[in-house]
Amino acid sequence: MLYIDDDVIVQGKHRHLLENNSYDCHSSSDRSDHLQAAYSNYINFRNRKVKALHMERHACSFNTGVYVVDMTSWRRENLTAQLVYWMQLNTKENVYGNEKGGGGSQPPMMIVFYRRHRVLDPMWHVRSLGASAGKRYTDGFLAAAKLLHWNGPLKPWTARASYQDIWDKYFVPDPTNKFQLPRRRWS
Repeated sequence: MLYIDDDVIVQGKHRHLLENNSYDCHSSSDRSDHLQAAYSNYINFRNRKVKALHMERHACSFNTGVYVVDMTSWRRENLTAQLVYWMQLNTKENVYGNEKGGGGSQPPMMIVFYRRHRVLDPMWHVRSLGASAGKRYTDGFLAAAKLLHWNGPLKPWTARASYQDIWDKYFVPDPTNKFQLPRRRWS
């Protein structure tokens, strides 16, 4: 199974991503920039249950906005129950809080898939397009990329994010005209 966030554009044939990944592990994802994606930026290492996992707090994690999963392994190892456990525990104890790493699904997946993921080809997850308004990639590089991810606070449909021209090529307007891109009204 291939999961992609809603702030992603797939420019390559997703079939190639699925075919070119042998499923010897549970999840595949990119390895994020180390300084931004250390486990300590997302997870409370003072929590006793986190301590019991013996995770390396400064190890580089991954971005859960794009991943490939072997569903047979997922079911066999009951990964849904493991994810639910950590999410429920976080409502009672400060495992990752709501503010750490943005809360949401990233921290529990980082816990469950600790040392159980491998790295995708970087062209299959060009990320951080929504991290700042500056441009960090060349037009040629982005044209060759297979998958573009606007992770970060600047989404191309609401803010003045970088590379909105690429997003606009793929945007399909609402035929009922009930939904308008908010940034269109600000122009």
